[in-house]
Amino acid sequence: MDPAPAVLSGAEAASPQPVSGAAKNKKEPMKLGTKFGPVKVAALCCWPVLVQTIDQSVFNVSTFSIQSQTGLQLGYVQWFLVIVYLICASFTVLGGKLGDRYGANKIVMIGLYLTLGAQICAYLVPAGIPEGETHMSTRSFAVMLFFRGIFALGLALSTSNSTAMLRHLSHRQHITVVFVYFTVATALPMVLFPTIGGWLAESALGWKALYLASLPFNIIALFLYATKIPPLPSSAGTSFDVLGSALTIVCMFLPIYGVSALSIGQPVSVLLLCIVGMFCILPLLLKVEARATDPVIPVEVIKQPRIGGSLVSFMLGWLGMNSGIYMVPYAMQ
Repeated sequence: MDPAPAVLSGAEAASPQPVSGAAKNKKEPMKLGTKFGPVKVAALCCWPVLVQTIDQSVFNVSTFSIQSQTGLQLGYVQWFLVIVYLICASFTVLGGKLGDRYGANKIVMIGLYLTLGAQICAYLVPAGIPEGETHMSTRSFAVMLFFRGIFALGLALSTSNSTAMLRHLSHRQHITVVFVYFTVATALPMVLFPTIGGWLAESALGWKALYLASLPFNIIALFLYATKIPPLPSSAGTSFDVLGSALTIVCMFLPIYGVSALSIGQPVSVLLLCIVGMFCILPLLLKVEARATDPVIPVEVIKQPRIGGSLVSFMLGWLGMNSGIYMVPYAMQ
């Protein structure tokens, strides 16, 4: 017969038990739902948006330098800006939905790896003017544009979810302060980096050094999101709304492309066709989303006058602001 287990006295039970050195040094993992102070939340989450603002700041002021060093017409150079704006804006809603489904941390990390790889690959593409030619090769231009598109897709995934994480990581009473800190942190590059971008484009490194301007911030973002931010809740068990996602991207893309085309000198008819196309697709999108189990855009919420009106106002303001950020420096050059 096994001996009965020893029963500890009250004093023995209350006394601390010896702990091994390995157990002492073992760091407790961050739990789901961990909250931080407002400064720490803004400092952790702002990096993907910093990558975006730094990139647009340095490229916006350098279109003339890019044109002079590549021999390309300005109509081609502007696509280095427009493709980022188009893809990033069109895929932002989908990026947020993927974050809800698979976890914002994972989607941010995927986006950051895409932006990092695209920056390095675009920098390595030969951009010189071949002997006997007046401009860089069409092939090099197309490859660079492809990597700019991958970069923009990574931005859409990382920025949409890093912004959403502010709410998850903040205490409710601190959320306003967090957004103030976050806005200030992400606005600073718009003041500082145009000068740095102009210097880089005219330096011995050449205009391709613009790809490297945001590279250190991308690496810092990867490190912080991999080591300092706890996991967030996800809804991976639900079905994915593929058709709704595709229609959402098209509906976002058309008006943004129309505004961009008008900003770079295309006729007004292009904008009108894009708007007509969007309104033709919109009823189908709403019908698909009303039947979806887990819709990209919850129709019941949009139908509420206050929320729907706020969303429309926000989208119009966002389109106007980003069109100005991207296109005004280009037009002034």
